[in-house]
Amino acid sequence: MLLVKLAFASFRFWFRAHVAVALGLATAVAVLTGAWILGDSLQGSLARLAVERLGPVSFVFRGERFFPAAVADQLERTPGFAERFDGVAPLTILSGALRYQPGQNVGGSGPISVGEVQIIACDERFWRLCGGVDLPSGFAGRQAFLNGALAKRIADLSGGGIRPGPGDRIFLRLQKPATVPTESLFGQKREATVAASFLVAGILPDGGTGNFSLQSDQRSPLNVFLPFDALEWLGLADRCNVVVIGTRPGQSFHGEQARWLAENCRLDPETCGLKIQESPRGYLLVSYDGYFFPPQLEAAVAEKLSGLQYQPILTYLANQIRFKERMVPYSLVTAIDPQVGSPLGPLVTLEGQPLQNIPPDTVVLNDWAAEDLGVTPGDQVTLRFFRPESQAGKLMETEVSLPVFGVVKLAEAAADPFFTPQIPGVTEKESIRDWDAPFEPFHPEWIRIPDHPGPGNDEDYWHRYGTTPKAFVSLETGRKLWASRFGRTSGFRVDPQGTLTVEELRNRLQLNAEAAGFRVEAIRAKALEAAAGNTSFAGLFLGLSGFVTTAGVILVILFLSLTIAQREREIGILTALGFRSLRLYLLYGLELGITVVLSLALGVLLGIGYAAFLIWALHSWWLPAVGEPILRLEVRLPSVILGFAAGVGVAILAGIWALRGMARRGPAFLLRGIVPESRPTGARERGLGGLVLLGAAAGLVTCGLVFLGLTGDWSAEERAGWFFGAGVTVLTFGILLLWNVLRSRRRQVTLVLRYQLAGLAWLNLCRNPGRTLAAITILALAVFLLLSVSVFRLEPGRFLPGEDPGSGGYAFVVQTALPVFSEWRDPQWLHQWVARGIAEGIGGEKKHNRLKEIDGSPPIRVLALRLRGGEDASCLNLYRVNQPPMVGVPEEFIDRGGFRLKPWVECSPQEGRNPWLLLRRNLAPTPGGRLVLPAIVDEVTAFYALGLARGKRQLLSFTDSAGNPVDLMIVAVLQGSIFQGMVLLREADLLRCFPELSGYRLFLMEIPRYSRTSRSEFLEVIRLWRRVLEDAFLDYGGRVETTTERLSRFAAVQNTYLATFQSLGGLGLLLGGIGLGAVQLRNIFERRRELALLRAVGFRKHTLVELVILEMGFVIGLGLVMGILPGAIAVGPSAVAQRASFPVTSVVLALGVTILAGAAGGLFGVVALLRVPFLEVLRRE
Repeated sequence: MLLVKLAFASFRFWFRAHVAVALGLATAVAVLTGAWILGDSLQGSLARLAVERLGPVSFVFRGERFFPAAVADQLERTPGFAERFDGVAPLTILSGALRYQPGQNVGGSGPISVGEVQIIACDERFWRLCGGVDLPSGFAGRQAFLNGALAKRIADLSGGGIRPGPGDRIFLRLQKPATVPTESLFGQKREATVAASFLVAGILPDGGTGNFSLQSDQRSPLNVFLPFDALEWLGLADRCNVVVIGTRPGQSFHGEQARWLAENCRLDPETCGLKIQESPRGYLLVSYDGYFFPPQLEAAVAEKLSGLQYQPILTYLANQIRFKERMVPYSLVTAIDPQVGSPLGPLVTLEGQPLQNIPPDTVVLNDWAAEDLGVTPGDQVTLRFFRPESQAGKLMETEVSLPVFGVVKLAEAAADPFFTPQIPGVTEKESIRDWDAPFEPFHPEWIRIPDHPGPGNDEDYWHRYGTTPKAFVSLETGRKLWASRFGRTSGFRVDPQGTLTVEELRNRLQLNAEAAGFRVEAIRAKALEAAAGNTSFAGLFLGLSGFVTTAGVILVILFLSLTIAQREREIGILTALGFRSLRLYLLYGLELGITVVLSLALGVLLGIGYAAFLIWALHSWWLPAVGEPILRLEVRLPSVILGFAAGVGVAILAGIWALRGMARRGPAFLLRGIVPESRPTGARERGLGGLVLLGAAAGLVTCGLVFLGLTGDWSAEERAGWFFGAGVTVLTFGILLLWNVLRSRRRQVTLVLRYQLAGLAWLNLCRNPGRTLAAITILALAVFLLLSVSVFRLEPGRFLPGEDPGSGGYAFVVQTALPVFSEWRDPQWLHQWVARGIAEGIGGEKKHNRLKEIDGSPPIRVLALRLRGGEDASCLNLYRVNQPPMVGVPEEFIDRGGFRLKPWVECSPQEGRNPWLLLRRNLAPTPGGRLVLPAIVDEVTAFYALGLARGKRQLLSFTDSAGNPVDLMIVAVLQGSIFQGMVLLREADLLRCFPELSGYRLFLMEIPRYSRTSRSEFLEVIRLWRRVLEDAFLDYGGRVETTTERLSRFAAVQNTYLATFQSLGGLGLLLGGIGLGAVQLRNIFERRRELALLRAVGFRKHTLVELVILEMGFVIGLGLVMGILPGAIAVGPSAVAQRASFPVTSVVLALGVTILAGAAGGLFGVVALLRVPFLEVLRRE
């Protein structure tokens, strides 16, 4: 109890000293707590944003195709649905481009185009489920709601003067839905996009339902809401591609509920795209509205048909069947394994015998075709046909020669048009010449219409037999020739065996979601999981604020040491009275505990304020780091507890550090105020000398490597890392050298005699080398860090488009909202747009002439890449990414090479020269049989967005369109490339996982090297090509940007973090100045007897002030030299190698802040010196 009273009394007496300690501790606690609160705020804000956008929606039912909206009712009828879920709503979600035409009252304003718009067609069930929106009466037909983010984007693109409102007209361009895959033989390839106009019914407020999105991205989606019936013009009447499912509070929204629904729901065959017909021959035909059965659906149907007698078939179109000089055009060929029994067979030969089988690699003709060609069994005929998949947007023809195995009568099972499922634009036509052929070229002139019916009259055959095939091959042969990523079966013929009806087969073919190729996703759980973020913001800002934290901790130690030093006589008296070390620690621990409690409370409050300040800065100065101002302050108890714990730990360590020296000094030394000086032994001096030699050797070796590296093939990041390491080595060597000098006693008296006052100042610094070295090291480290981080600043803007290593030699990147199919293949396609610009006379006479110049230049080289959308995995997205966008690179891209890659696997010499060849590797599947494919990602994406690392975690898992898990093995990483945020794999591998993917959405443009007489002229050419590209890709919602602009967008995030570090480092440097003041105060306090004696022997007061200023000048000067020299080594060579200017602004800022901090510390010393009571001190002496 006596110790407690003594501790409180002592606290009151030394209150002012404790205030200084409390402020230092509060600073450290504030920074730590603030960083943790910021991390909580980010995670909470991302989670809040995700929940606001989803509303009550917790699950989504979706697939890769459109399906009847009535599936929502089927899901609701699932037994047990009402107990687990609360409401459903069908949606049609499409990507498209918007063009806004300002009203008549806005003079001189042209149309404004916005790409990557999300179009959501819904009915009242969605608004009822989500709530919060009052729909106007009669909201139907061609009306649209825009969300606030889209209205703002239009206003920004117009320069701020135009904002859409009710009654305005917008035009939406969308991809025309294709039931049959566009890149298959029977997919429609003309008019792939269509447009329609809508009237704006209103603008939805920011947030909530207006920002509804299934993607995890903090950037607001650009939404257009349409009535559900507004897409009838697209052929989507009562069809959707998403069903959202809600939950009530208290209902589970996790994955087990999604799995339950996927397994227990029963979908009608029509929902799955299946069609069941009864043929005139009595069998039942199961066909698919996409013509080719997707592999997963084919397997599901075959499993449901097990136990029945069925026959899979594949019917394809041969452009020609030739024999010698004769040819039959546009003939259907069916791959089938013949059966003898009716109704699936038989195929009857001319001899009247049923055809038992068709050997592989042979063909059977019907008698009409055999007579027309004049062939008999054993003759060799040639089938010419299009490959089942288009290549680069174009169908390629090929041919195969097969021997004729036999001829069958055009009767019985061979005379059956049901062999061919419905082909839009073909099967419903009355004449072959009237076909709306989905393929090109189509030659109607090949169609023969002689005067007589029968063989040779193609139109007569079509009129009499329709889609009846003229030839048959075995199923094995047909699949070898015509199977593709879209499927290998066009139908199933089922023998009803006299009892099976269409309705019974329909009931039998009811499938669950997984079997039908649909997915039920726990979208809310995924969004909340993604809100954890790619990077720990708490850890990030702890690192960025590290110097501020260190400065705060040092302040605590210094102020506490100063307080203890001022109380040495008190400690001496207590020691003389019998207080042991443990009781002293307990006494001062109790006293410090009072300070800690007060400082922790203050530190938490300051931490909340610090977090609020960081959020404000992230919404203003550092906005590129977060993209949009979405953060809200959230204070959680665990972060406050962590801050408390950290503060207590710092206080305990600082107290032990401050008291450890006093406890070892005897009472006599304490009472007389004598600080014993330790002198290094010879062995210690030799050890220090060895360290200095070691540091010098390391510095020389590193500098030598850097010198060699200036001419080596290093990336900018590797070069920056080496130079930074060289700077650290030189800084370490300088600290060791200075430590050795400060500890050495040689020639110190000579320095005093030679340099008088300056020598005396240096001698005073050498009396406490540890304290002096700590002060100098703080300044040197601060200056070095503030300078050296500049080497990591990215400046793509200093390059011309196509010159930056991260551009791969390409000048433009175009990403479209809608797929482009074949136009880009024409080398003169873009020059047609140049010619249009010339005709319109855009840009005045000078630009008009420049357009003529580029019109006569070599064609711009266009490379098209497949792009499957996903969640942005670049540094621009704060959410954790589950399925990043995937890019399929063609073989010509792999052969071309380019960019800067770092292999993550062992390479052959050829792969070492061109690491893109690693994408062609065939990787073994996992032990569980999971497919493994090679892939390449950007280094930033690998490390920060996907959490990958070489040799530790190189596998990235995702789910393909069939719901199967697939692993991607990262075989190399790109360094600072335009592909940040994307995963690159071979085009064939991407289509293997996503066979429904059609068209191209990512384009790279290589500008030919003409007219490069000056930088300004080439930039003028770039501006003109931008105008041409914007016009060419306007209807596809294309975003055109130079590679320099794209790289600058990515670099802005890293540069923002560097600026944040430098700003917070400057704050830490100011706190370090206060710490230097504390060092100076302690030095003066310990030397007050010396100073009084000097004053007594004739030194004037201003001379003593000069002495103190010289001491501080030595500290500041050495700190600057030891910081600037390593900083220059880190920054200078890299800047020269990258043709960048030296960061003069950073240097001046660092010097200014350092001098300001040192001046503040010196001012503390001068004030303390002027307040020393010299006479009283002399009396004690």
